[in-house]
Amino acid sequence: MAKAGRKSKAFSARGHALGRPHAAAKAERVFAAVGRATVTREPVRKLSGKAWVAREYNNDRDTLLGMGITRASEKLSKKSQKATDTKPMTPRYVERLLRDLGYPRAFRGRRSI
Repeated sequence: MAKAGRKSKAFSARGHALGRPHAAAKAERVFAAVGRATVTREPVRKLSGKAWVAREYNNDRDTLLGMGITRASEKLSKKSQKATDTKPMTPRYVERLLRDLGYPRAFRGRRSI
């Protein structure tokens, strides 16, 4: 049992909480069955939010245009939470990117000049 104010032995020497690896060890290590040789995988290269939203918008344009911009941005935001090739994005950020891509504004009646 650890004394108050001291780190328990569950922490590494560098004090990483929750067993999180330090920045230098981001690559996942996999042990081969024969000889237990260490193989490192390259981390997945993540796209920027702008590039990812543009790609997804082009792939699924008809479906996204069929719903309003709010629902389309929520759908893409949920998809970004599960995607491995981008960081999670908020619906408002995705909505802004969709506007930049030319997502049409809703018709709200005749606008007077």
